[in-house]
Amino acid sequence: MRVVNLLASYNEKENIEKMIETVEEIAKELPQHEFHHLVVDSKSPDGTGDLVRKMAKENNRVHLLETPRGLGISLIQGYKHAMEELKADVLIPNDVDFQWDPNHIPELVKKIEEGYDVVVPSRHVPSGGDNFSPFRKLTHWVSNTLMAYYWAGITEVKDHNGNMKAIRVKGILDKVDLKKLDVKGYVIQMTIIYELSKTGAKFTEVPSIFKDRLAGTSKVGMSGQFVKDVF
Repeated sequence: MRVVNLLASYNEKENIEKMIETVEEIAKELPQHEFHHLVVDSKSPDGTGDLVRKMAKENNRVHLLETPRGLGISLIQGYKHAMEELKADVLIPNDVDFQWDPNHIPELVKKIEEGYDVVVPSRHVPSGGDNFSPFRKLTHWVSNTLMAYYWAGITEVKDHNGNMKAIRVKGILDKVDLKKLDVKGYVIQMTIIYELSKTGAKFTEVPSIFKDRLAGTSKVGMSGQFVKDVF
């Protein structure tokens, strides 16, 4: 299978090289699969894109796609590019900051091989967890549990808000009409879970501990856009 490691970035020059190098090492554990890295960068002023261009010259499995800023915009365009241009069989979107552990990748790919279509690292299954402050726990509960699970009725998984997941392309992601998704912010995470559920996808979750970012600063905060995204 061709597995595309999809990394959405904005001002992540402190993390991007290490993340790609880490996944390159992990890929050696799965020699039967072909790994590519697609960095979808929102024209970061800190030079993240320039670092990726340099890496791409030295490694033909590294690719750069520049998009307007907005996690939803970046991921939707990244999904399209990975399917249409890189011919991905499996897509694994992830953040660049190591809060989601890339060492989950072999486990996620194994679950796809076992017949699952969407595999989600989860903070809300036994042995999963997070390091959130009380305030972050509250905002996460409102968006993930109250809004997505109970109100919107997205019950296929318990963790809707994480970026990292493995998605089968054929018959699953390629059935989602990405052109119709008008999503700019982080709500893309629960939106894509909902859209994938309509394809008849077989879901599963694996336990994960959400960690502190390795370097740099978080892009998520309480703002008007955050509240709009939640609702």
